[in-house]
Amino acid sequence: MKKIEEIRLSSFTQDQRQILYKIMAFQKFCPGKFLLSDPWPYEILNDEELEEFKDNLIGLMPLDTIVTDLWDWDIRFEKLTFEDRIFGIALGPDSEVEEGASALTQDMLAWIDEYGMDYAQNEYENDEFEKWIYELILNFLNKWRENIFDKLI
Repeated sequence: MKKIEEIRLSSFTQDQRQILYKIMAFQKFCPGKFLLSDPWPYEILNDEELEEFKDNLIGLMPLDTIVTDLWDWDIRFEKLTFEDRIFGIALGPDSEVEEGASALTQDMLAWIDEYGMDYAQNEYENDEFEKWIYELILNFLNKWRENIFDKLI
């Protein structure tokens, strides 16, 4: 089995061409009846393969960000906040990204308070600091997804 970094969209479509043609024909003549199923790795991969897949995804996270600064504090946000939703955030619809950004924002704000991290949060008024953190996290997650897509094509 090829590792994710060895798979390219062109080779994938080449390997799957006849199946894709068949699905396209069914969709054309029977709209809405034959959709590709959304792969769910927990049903197919064993624990070791799941962890390797997660590690590959995590390895594509952008570095030198406020989010990955958490690793300097031994806070593994990808396991604490994203464990049950990492595939959805990395590969799913935009709504998953927004939900993940909201969840990580709440966790990060709690860690900032708990560990006394200084991001000049006292200089912000009202909820501006929280909004800033949310935007940084949302940008981080979108860049991560871009990195994943770039690796696949």
